[in-house]
Amino acid sequence: MHSRLILKKLIVTGDGKQDAVINFHEGLNVIAGASDTGKSFAFECINFILGSSEVPSCPPEAKGYQTVYMEIKDSCQQEVFTLRRDFSKDDNKSIFICYSEYKDIGQNTFEKLSSTHKAKKSLSKKL
Repeated sequence: MHSRLILKKLIVTGDGKQDAVINFHEGLNVIAGASDTGKSFAFECINFILGSSEVPSCPPEAKGYQTVYMEIKDSCQQEVFTLRRDFSKDDNKSIFICYSEYKDIGQNTFEKLSSTHKAKKSLSKKL
């Protein structure tokens, strides 16, 4: 049986910053808006947290944000997990996974994974 992964939330956080959250719904989601409102940044954050080596280029409004989270539902297993990746150049090669919803991550620990698909403990092997 194949997994069906459903994006639930994209959250970008930073010290002293209000969380920036995009909620997704099952099915097709369209992100639309005027120029320079963060659509490309949101796409780059999704790409980054799923393993891209390119750190998202932050628009001026995103300065101070340091971490991206993505909550995903595995509809076959009926489980929700949260991915985390930091924008910091010092540790942007690691992706972390926590087997809980974003709102509950403080109570759970993250497992460190590699963004490189050939690594022994990589995100692509987990998914």
